[in-house]
Amino acid sequence: MFSDIAKEKMKKVATKMNTPDSLQVLIVGSSHAQFGISPEILQKQLDCSVLNLAYGGGANMGVQLTLLQKLIDEKRILPKLIIFGMDVFALNAEPTTSDQFQPYLFNQSEEATEFFNSKMFYSYFKLYSRFIPRYIAQVKAGHYSLPYFDKKNAYDLSMFSKFNSYEITDGGWVKGNGFLNKNYIRYSETLFNPAKKALFDLDEYVGLCKKNNIQLVFIQVPENNVCLKWSKKYTDFEIWMNQFVEKNNLQYLNFNTLANYPTTNDSLFFDSDHLNKEGAELLSIKLAEKIKLLTKTTTGK
Repeated sequence: MFSDIAKEKMKKVATKMNTPDSLQVLIVGSSHAQFGISPEILQKQLDCSVLNLAYGGGANMGVQLTLLQKLIDEKRILPKLIIFGMDVFALNAEPTTSDQFQPYLFNQSEEATEFFNSKMFYSYFKLYSRFIPRYIAQVKAGHYSLPYFDKKNAYDLSMFSKFNSYEITDGGWVKGNGFLNKNYIRYSETLFNPAKKALFDLDEYVGLCKKNNIQLVFIQVPENNVCLKWSKKYTDFEIWMNQFVEKNNLQYLNFNTLANYPTTNDSLFFDSDHLNKEGAELLSIKLAEKIKLLTKTTTGK
């Protein structure tokens, strides 16, 4: 399902790629930012143009570096600010330089490769395949529902207690309308274990932003409280990110804490690690307030 959404989204926002001078804020990252950050709310609150280019599979650092380089080289988009949705698992995967979605973004669909034949698939399969035995055990224990089928698609919607629909806005925000199933917890046993090549690509990304006078702000989108009891990865990631942004004179906004976001409010989530429409609206308002303060501090205005 997330793959289908990412493809549909890229086709929709491709029309925005030829207006390099008008875009001021660009949102990138994985499906967490795709669902969790509303460009429409940021645009209204910040009084500037905003586009959300985050998508499912977009956590891979190599893919993000390639995307930014292509946007700059082809003079498609040169934002003043990039909001990068950085997840705990984002740096774990070995970087790749392409995926099946970006060709749709650049109107090169004939170059799009099948996911199961791409390096991207193997990178993520290696990362997540260790969870298959746990998934099977949970199915046998009755903690998952059977996959949901309709006339056109066969999606495993056991991650939701209720799935209604989704809507993709012109600005690239995917409004999710599902509701949390607490028995389905993704990435619970994931540890923060960054790959060396991913860290190298992250350094390259930061350098590319600085070279092109792009302000870069990292943000961690909230996950539900059912995930946070596996606290080691979040603690390790928090320590590492704080050290990284301090070294590079950047900003990191962590909304994945009770102090910054109500992660115990189940009604704001449609699965364990994605916000639904209501949750994204709340986060986007809080994010806009933080960005205003950062911008004021940077510019002095």
